[in-house]
Amino acid sequence: MPANPTARLIADLPEALWTESVRRLKRVPELMAMAQNDEMRGAFVSHALAPRPIRLRSAKSAQVGVLDSAGQAASWRPGPLALQAYAVRHPIARGQAEAWLLGAGRERLGAAYAFLASGSEPLDPLDDALPAALALRLRMAATVDWATLAADATAQPSRWRLPLQYLWGLWPGAHGAFFSALICANPAGAALAAQCTAVNLAPAELVEFVAQQGLTLSAAQWLAFAKALDELGEHETARAILRPHVEVLAAKAAKGGPPAWNPLELNLTVELERSLLAAATDDFTLAHPILAAAWTQLRQLRAIVAGHIGRLALGAGDLVTAQAGYLDAYTERPEETTYRTGLADVLVKLGRADEALVLLVGQTQPAAHLSAAGAHLALGQLEQVREALALAVAADAAQPETLAAAARLQANVGDL
Repeated sequence: MPANPTARLIADLPEALWTESVRRLKRVPELMAMAQNDEMRGAFVSHALAPRPIRLRSAKSAQVGVLDSAGQAASWRPGPLALQAYAVRHPIARGQAEAWLLGAGRERLGAAYAFLASGSEPLDPLDDALPAALALRLRMAATVDWATLAADATAQPSRWRLPLQYLWGLWPGAHGAFFSALICANPAGAALAAQCTAVNLAPAELVEFVAQQGLTLSAAQWLAFAKALDELGEHETARAILRPHVEVLAAKAAKGGPPAWNPLELNLTVELERSLLAAATDDFTLAHPILAAAWTQLRQLRAIVAGHIGRLALGAGDLVTAQAGYLDAYTERPEETTYRTGLADVLVKLGRADEALVLLVGQTQPAAHLSAAGAHLALGQLEQVREALALAVAADAAQPETLAAAARLQANVGDL
C-alpha cells in the first residue's frame, strides 16, 4: 500500500478525478493533513465517488462548473470534505455532520462564529472553522451583505481564509457576489478571493468564472489577485486571467500617448501598477508596449526634475549639483536644448570651456549660440564671441531673455 496521502489517493480514485483532487488538497494544508488519517481519507474518496443528484440547469443559470476538468470535483471542495472529516471525528453526528450541526449541535455554530469574529487563538480546522463556515452561510442567507462580510474578513485575512474556503463549497447559490465583494475590497480581499476560487474550481473553470463576472478593477487589484494565485502555484491560471486586461492596456499603449505630454497629468502610481500587471503575464510581446510607454513617460519626468535641479543649483553656485542635474537631464533627453546649453554653461564655470564647445557643435538654436559665446569668452576668443552673438541675435526664435544676455556679453567684449 502506498505510504503517503497523495499516492493513496491516486490508488483510490479514478484517473479522471485524482489529478484535480490532489491539486486542491495541496492548496489547503489543513485538508492534506486530514487526508493522512485513513478513515478521513476514505470518507473523502467515498464522498467523491458517490453518485451526484441530477440538477436541471435553467437557461439563466451560470455555466460555472461545466468546465470542471475533474468531472465530479464539485464533490471535492473543502467545505463538503470538511463535513466528511467532521463526521469521522464526531461519531455523534452519525455520518450526517451538516444536519447534526444545524440541529442538535447548533450551539456550536454560534460559539464558532463568536470565536472567529473576536478570538485570537488559532482556529481548529474542523471544530472551529467548519461550524464558523456554516454560521457564515446562515448569516449571508439572512443578510446577503457580502460587502460587510468582505470587510470583516479582510481585517483578519489569515484567520478567515479557511472558513471562507469552506463557505464557498457550502453556499448553495451563485458565487458572483461572494467573489466580487472580496476581490473589490482591497488587496487582502483579492488574495482571499484567489484562495477561495483556486481550491473550489478547476483551473479552466476559474478562468471562465472570472471572465463571467465582467469586473472593472484597478491594476493593483488584478495584480493582488494574480499574485495570490501565483503563491498557490497556479501560475498559468493567473496569467490566463490577466491576459485580457493587459491586452486592453497594450492596445491603448500601442496608439501612443497624447501629443502634448503634461507631467501634471502623469499618475506614477497607476503607471507602476499597469507596468507590474503587464510584467506579470511573462509575455514580452504583450507587455512590451505598456512597459515602453511607462518607461518613456518616467524618463521624461525624470529629465524635467533633473533639469530643474541643474538650473536652480547653477543659480545658487552649486556647480557639482548643477552638473549632475543637467547631465542626468541631457542624458535622458539630448534633443532638449535647455539641458544641453545648461550643461555647457556649467562646464564653462568649471573651467572646461573646450568641453562645452564640443557639446554645442552643430546646434543652431539661439540659446546654443549664446552658450557658445560664453565658452569662447572664457577662452579669450573674442572674435568667435562676436560671431556667436550675431547668430543668436539674428535667429528668428530669439527670446527677450536671450537678447538681454547677448547684450551683456557684447558689453563684456567692449562692444557697447
